[in-house]
Amino acid sequence: MADNYLEKKYEEYRSRKNAGTTTGYGKKKANTLHKTRRVFVTEGTGDLGRVIVKAFRMAGHRVAFGGMDEETGKLLAEKTGTTFYHANINDKVSLGNCLQHMLEDWGDLDILVNNACACETSPIAETSVDDFEQQLSGNLLSTFVTSRLLALHRRSQSEVNPYGRIINLSANSVTTGGLLSLTSALAASLEEWQITVNSITTGQTPAFGEDIARMCLFLCQEENGSINGENITIGVGISKRIY
Repeated sequence: MADNYLEKKYEEYRSRKNAGTTTGYGKKKANTLHKTRRVFVTEGTGDLGRVIVKAFRMAGHRVAFGGMDEETGKLLAEKTGTTFYHANINDKVSLGNCLQHMLEDWGDLDILVNNACACETSPIAETSVDDFEQQLSGNLLSTFVTSRLLALHRRSQSEVNPYGRIINLSANSVTTGGLLSLTSALAASLEEWQITVNSITTGQTPAFGEDIARMCLFLCQEENGSINGENITIGVGISKRIY
């Protein structure tokens, strides 16, 4: 049964590859990098979020983003030609309403970047229960809320969208393990809607923001649809030395 499953996945992979080529001598892949996709970044007003928003916009995509900093969000949207939605990523109602509003405005969503990366490194004796709950809400619950909304939206559509990407970003924190498990579960459950789900574990995000943004773009290339349920760590090996 495992062999049949692998054969099926390989045939699907080959079909996607062949669809992007021309017949005859010297096959050439279709240029999928410049297809315009609809992108939503959950928290786009922070240091890392701004880099990701700009990267997708510069790649020619249609970009919307949420954020708590309304002044920064409006300024970034004006400068980059993107769309800003005011939302509190730690509030499931606010975040859900934000994404629902975006879906109503744009009709569908191709790429969802769950950018929370809340990281609390204080010793347990100095970490309050409220701080811990905020970590869970910002990193885990927010990812579940947005991913679930996208799944419900795709299920309600009469016309199938053959493309979808979810990228979950996580700093090295207490919630990282939970986010990796959630990423694996989402990858399995969203496959029927042609959505791949991967995660990126980040180091010191201000220093490696552009590296993270480039990895997001790489995972969103159509020909990389066989990458699913994986985690990529970016942070010059710091996590290996720590753990």
